[in-house]
Amino acid sequence: MSNKAAIYNLYIDGALKNNSIGVGIVVVDQKTDKVIYHKGLNITDNIKYKELKISSELAEISSVIIGLGICKEMKLKNIKIFYDYYNIYDYLVFESDKTPLIKYYKEEYEKIRKSFDNIEFIKCKAHDYVKYNMLADTLARRYL
Repeated sequence: MSNKAAIYNLYIDGALKNNSIGVGIVVVDQKTDKVIYHKGLNITDNIKYKELKISSELAEISSVIIGLGICKEMKLKNIKIFYDYYNIYDYLVFESDKTPLIKYYKEEYEKIRKSFDNIEFIKCKAHDYVKYNMLADTLARRYL
């Protein structure tokens, strides 16, 4: 499906309401600006470690891991992750393992990132009408 050198944009978002977690995933071919995958999911009952507190951080970080899993299945190798939650990148790349949430997802990220040639994180402004970020947000909220 993919050219090894092609770049794909992964727009992710997580939403939380009444202890329900929704995630939105949008994958766009950067060259053609075409959506090649989009989906919203409710992952409340799929949280692997029930001791992890339901939180905004859990929703947002889950969306990164799920989105990368989808990109891995699609055999995409070069990913730019567009996110709007203020410190996802720090949590996954730099943060120390202070909490069970950060420790678990940092380990998951370290495992999955080996499947890619390049992953770049790009912060975009939340609710600022970045087209595909808004789609990811809508999908996440739809599945609460």
